Amino acid sequence: MLRFNGITPVAVTPFNEDESIDDSALRQQVDFAIEAGAAAICGPGFAAEFYKLSDAERHHFLEVLVECTKKRVPVIAATSSGSTYSTIEFSRWAQSIGADCLMVTPPSTARLPASEIIGYYSRLCDAVEIPVMLQDADFTGAGFAAGVFVELARRHPNFLFAKLEVQLPGQ
Repeated sequence: MLRFNGITPVAVTPFNEDESIDDSALRQQVDFAIEAGAAAICGPGFAAEFYKLSDAERHHFLEVLVECTKKRVPVIAATSSGSTYSTIEFSRWAQSIGADCLMVTPPSTARLPASEIIGYYSRLCDAVEIPVMLQDADFTGAGFAAGVFVELARRHPNFLFAKLEVQLPGQ
């Protein structure tokens, strides 16, 4: 079972002058993090400004990340997309190329009730075999109630992690 102990950096997206992804700089970043003792490498997440990248760029970023780590550390693939379908599609692809875990933010166009959030992550957990991490990135500060995490963990053995970006939910 996948466990993390230590720091897991989110790789940033380095660019060439023509605004294409600088693969060499991305590889240097990954090697540096691993040599410095990173527990895992994550991307393309908020630090990589994934929301500004095209789907093709996000796929390319993740391909470089997986290839470069060479299984020296786990790769956490940030696969949040604009819909449940596209998130599942990207997540399955990430799993197929060797990602070890998925980090996914909830849909962010409208505040959803807990039952909808649980349904969203349940569909994702059912669609993949690798571990899933809920990134509670509600930058308004509200975050999810502890019951959302408990219910997802109860229902899905591959729901293993939470990346909390807000005040902690409960005890």
